[in-house]
Amino acid sequence: MEKYSEFLFSWKQNMLFLFCFIFPISQQLSTVLIGVILLLSILNPKREFFTFRLGFLFLGIIYLVYGISLTYSQDFQPSVLELKASLLVFPIIFFLDNRLAEPTGEICKYFVLGCIFAVIICEINAIYHSIDFQTLSFESSLDPELGFMASIPQEKNYFFSQPFSFLHQTVYFAMYLLISLVILLKTDVFKKRIYFFVGLLLIIIALVQLLNKASFITLAVLFFVEVADSSLKKKTKTMGFIAVLITGIVFFIANPRFSEFNMKFSYDQPERLNRNLEGMANTERSDTNTRILLWMSAWDLIKEHPIIGIGAGGSHRVLYETLAIKQQHYDRRVRFHAHNQYLQVLLDLGILGFLIFFLSLFFLFKGQKRIQSKPNRRLMFLVLLIFLINFLFESVFERYSGISSFSFFASLMTAMSQEKIK
Repeated sequence: MEKYSEFLFSWKQNMLFLFCFIFPISQQLSTVLIGVILLLSILNPKREFFTFRLGFLFLGIIYLVYGISLTYSQDFQPSVLELKASLLVFPIIFFLDNRLAEPTGEICKYFVLGCIFAVIICEINAIYHSIDFQTLSFESSLDPELGFMASIPQEKNYFFSQPFSFLHQTVYFAMYLLISLVILLKTDVFKKRIYFFVGLLLIIIALVQLLNKASFITLAVLFFVEVADSSLKKKTKTMGFIAVLITGIVFFIANPRFSEFNMKFSYDQPERLNRNLEGMANTERSDTNTRILLWMSAWDLIKEHPIIGIGAGGSHRVLYETLAIKQQHYDRRVRFHAHNQYLQVLLDLGILGFLIFFLSLFFLFKGQKRIQSKPNRRLMFLVLLIFLINFLFESVFERYSGISSFSFFASLMTAMSQEKIK
């Protein structure tokens, strides 16, 4: 019986490593692996390895509250529970066996390797689609009439933005790469320096190619935090802050996608139900403007339903209808989330749901401080910081790529808070 138990644990551990590697590459395969790991965990429960932490409990409570919100949502959508299932699954997996979190270095290494392979796949895909094999010519622009520089801000170049990041949306791929970056810089997952430098170079180049503004902001914050926490002299720290600030401003202005930013948009707020949404005229607008208007629209709805929100099922539709009035543009096929996780929770679950969400983050911070290994403690703090910053610009729980990565690292972090884990 003991051999059978160890055999199942070995498989479970290997499946977890495989999940970490596959997750940045394939959403479908990683979903299957989550199910396999959960099944192996249920088949091999041993009470001496159970781990109860409040962090696990609050992730599960968030999932339960999302389920309850469907009962008063305008649109009953059971798919919401399927999308957010990782909030329940990963805490169960790590609760049933705390040994899974012990090889933190191996877990991180396989995740970094997965991100590096994902970058290589994206580079190969961009090269392949840029080559005309009949004429043996090379053209990276999706629109031959656009030049190289003109194609980048319009996201019509195979080597930049969404055409490059075909495995994930750019914001989530950039988030994975940022996590890999801090793993490389804060741990020694690659013993040979050549592997470290090649991996680091590929990740940095890919971050530039993604042109995701949130990732550049996150990088700047991470730098400030690291410098502020370092033992450098105050004068050196100040010079470093100024240098990064100037570099960031120059980079943003030089970024081809910066040209899309303008603050000219229509703002009108009549009652949503009293307008003919279908008859609204199309107006020129940018992604940046849309995001600002989404935040304003979400806040309008939050003020109308402050306590329990409007429910997770119909929030995309109602939010877009409110946005359409401000934009003076409506397309029945379009659905939007709030592009801000904090606003999204308030919109879906209200103040009561946001309190539970806040408590889950609080216990994550508390658990992170109890990690015995100082390098791992610092690493998990930076990983959590990456998520918190990206919460400002994206509704992370509205995509598999976002909610699964958060649930995994949050559960890993919570399990690592045990004193026996080195």
